[in-house]
Amino acid sequence: MFADYLCCYSGLQAFVTEIPWVRTSDLELISDERRPNTMNWFSRFWGREGPPPQPPRPGPGRPLPAYGALLNPTYPQLLQAAFCLHRILSDFENIIYCFVGPFVALTQGSDIQVQTLEILLDATLLRDNSRRLNEIFATYSRYLAMTPSQHLIVILGDTNPWGVAVKPWFTESADFPCKLVPPPSPDCTFWRGSVRGDGTGRQLPMLRWHLLLHQRLLHLEENPASPVKRLEMERYIFEIRAFLYFATIEREGPLPPHEVESLKQKIAVWIRMSLERGHIVSPNDHEAWLSILGLQITWLHLGMVGRAGL
Repeated sequence: MFADYLCCYSGLQAFVTEIPWVRTSDLELISDERRPNTMNWFSRFWGREGPPPQPPRPGPGRPLPAYGALLNPTYPQLLQAAFCLHRILSDFENIIYCFVGPFVALTQGSDIQVQTLEILLDATLLRDNSRRLNEIFATYSRYLAMTPSQHLIVILGDTNPWGVAVKPWFTESADFPCKLVPPPSPDCTFWRGSVRGDGTGRQLPMLRWHLLLHQRLLHLEENPASPVKRLEMERYIFEIRAFLYFATIEREGPLPPHEVESLKQKIAVWIRMSLERGHIVSPNDHEAWLSILGLQITWLHLGMVGRAGL
């Protein structure tokens, strides 16, 4: 399911997904006639009654389309879905959001694999039984749908039965403890930038690199029991490296000082996992970590920490 379980963080409810990408079961198709109504699906979690199911989009006599999530969407498909989602959220006043996850690195030139769009939403959207989120789903049900395995997707077109999976996160939670502060504030936590290959000058809001890095480090596990979780951690190894690279280029950081000690342990885990898989961890990588942490110790020491299993 898109949200395997529900949990509370500081009195707020947030979606937590065990699997960050689309499962094979998403290739199962479902007709509009049988497709679960998006509003009713969402309301089950937030305790609000949804509107009556909407009729199928095709006119009389036309076959009902089938919808599913793309397992490996192409970069143009990801861009199409991202700009569609951006346009939808921009139509509502005072909604603060930005894109997170490996999609951000992909738009800036990384060759990292992306299967799901991740978006960070302001926690205020959860107020009043998620009234505004319900409003978004009701207004744009033409573009938003649910797969049989309960993944939210952005539909790529009326004649295209496939969509790109979307994973929502919320601020001020254990997943993303930061707040969304828009530019041009000197304390802004996200930026608006052009994307590779677009050519139109359009921009998307994207979380700053050191905060992307922070989030992935928080969730990094060395020996998870679940096979699915182990695959997720394999992806995190590459995502963390990509975020570290861009954070170094943009000279971002440091990470929160009160979390330096715990993050040192996470970095040591990342170094061990990288070395065990034959990846090179260079002096430049160590220096980048020290810059992000705001520490004045040698890269050799941090490398020894990674090997020692501290």
